[in-house]
Amino acid sequence: MIKAIDDKVVVEELKRTKSEGGIIFPDNAGDPQAYGKVLSIGDEVVNKQLQVDDYIIFHVRGGQAALIGRKLLRVLKYDEIYGILEDKDLLGTLAEIEIKSVSKEGTSQIEVASPMILPVS
Repeated sequence: MIKAIDDKVVVEELKRTKSEGGIIFPDNAGDPQAYGKVLSIGDEVVNKQLQVDDYIIFHVRGGQAALIGRKLLRVLKYDEIYGILEDKDLLGTLAEIEIKSVSKEGTSQIEVASPMILPVS
């Protein structure tokens, strides 16, 4: 685990597996934004709206990626976050990402570890 400092936020990156209407996205589908679950927030973020366990949306190239075990984490600056996800239908389309392997060249094989993080209610 990475503990966020200053204005940083550590998130577990998530992958959108299907649309709210049930259309399944292929692995190579280019979603214009990224999603994550907040794991840690820095001291400068503590009194703001963001909290640990919030689900957020951010730019796909935002922050710095980090492979910790088989999890894909991302360290973002607070101002790189677009917002907090509150749409239950959208949340139900997100899944955890698990890293299968990393080559010597630094490329990795990624797979969806669980079909859904949140049940659609």
